[in-house]
Amino acid sequence: MKGKVKIVKETSWEAIEKYEEILKGIKKRIDYEHDSVKYYDDLGNITEENYYSPNNVLMYKVKKKYNEEGKLIDENIFNQDGKLRSQKNMLYDEQGNEIQIYYNDEGVIVYKLVVNYYDNGKREERFFHDLSTDRITKSSCLYDDMGNQIEQLQYNSDGSLDYKRTSLYDTRGNGIEWSQYNPDGILDSKYSRKYDLNNNPIEWKQHYDSDGTQSPMKNWKYIYDIQGNWIKRIDFLDGVPKAIIEREITYY
Repeated sequence: MKGKVKIVKETSWEAIEKYEEILKGIKKRIDYEHDSVKYYDDLGNITEENYYSPNNVLMYKVKKKYNEEGKLIDENIFNQDGKLRSQKNMLYDEQGNEIQIYYNDEGVIVYKLVVNYYDNGKREERFFHDLSTDRITKSSCLYDDMGNQIEQLQYNSDGSLDYKRTSLYDTRGNGIEWSQYNPDGILDSKYSRKYDLNNNPIEWKQHYDSDGTQSPMKNWKYIYDIQGNWIKRIDFLDGVPKAIIEREITYY
């Protein structure tokens, strides 16, 4: 978000094409997200997120806390009845390495994620521990000088390679191409994304998938406010309008 944002409210509708216009239909989203209201502090951190059904019923709430350096240290998710659903705590050492601890609604630890950084942040290792199965999986990542992830190696719990993913970026740091390979180095899938001058995606396209499936191409069109944040977005699948999303943005 650009500028000193305080509150962002998102509301969505099904898109209807009529009389060569794209109009609002029933309240509906085409993805997994609910309509939402998000609150920001004066440093730009999201402190609270409320997610609603199309009938404006609160589905769940997320509350976040940060340390003096602006790093997330606590995230609680609550059900619509106000009861705690899950919790995540973040711990950091002097080198910036992280330990993420995930709790269920009974306060029992279910997952742990340890993130270690090397070579001034250009190399990263993640160890994910599922306590329900006692399985540990590892991923190793490389980053460029701008902090963009350019390679990920994902390993199974037995130490064997699961897949390799590479990423390309434009000069503004936007991800423009992703390729995923199987353990034998054979290409599994390839995707690309294009952006407008405000660095928002305008096209997502699948170029290849080894199983022969073809995902629909996604496109987005925006209307912006004077700060450069979008306040209206139209989502398309294979050129057909599917959703209209509007934002009400309150600034400090």
